[in-house]
Amino acid sequence: MLKFDDLPASRSSEAGYKLEQLAEIEADVFWCISRLLDTIQDNYTFAQPGIQNNIAMLTSLTERLDADLHQHFLAQNLEYLQFSFRWMNNLLIRELPLRCIIRLWDTYLVSFLLLLLLLLLLLLLLL
Repeated sequence: MLKFDDLPASRSSEAGYKLEQLAEIEADVFWCISRLLDTIQDNYTFAQPGIQNNIAMLTSLTERLDADLHQHFLAQNLEYLQFSFRWMNNLLIRELPLRCIIRLWDTYLVSFLLLLLLLLLLLLLLL
């Protein structure tokens, strides 16, 4: 946490108010990131069960919403793991420009799993 002593002496007169604001913002950021990390922790543990579950849900969702696309994947012997693992492991950061990523992370904090699955399905439909 930011401490009063960390601020330059020339700014100490206004520091009390700003320090209080920074402390509130710091707490909000901490809890938002903590919530997001709680949601995705299983993605980065042994055997990555979070990613495995997400791939199973993406498969099921694609099968229900676009059966033709799902059948095409089956006919081509294409497994969802082959293309969606990177998307889920990196949370689409490598596929999108920074301006989109910032908005995406903001939305992840609200409803991570639902958004991620819908975005992955949308990418499949656009490809």
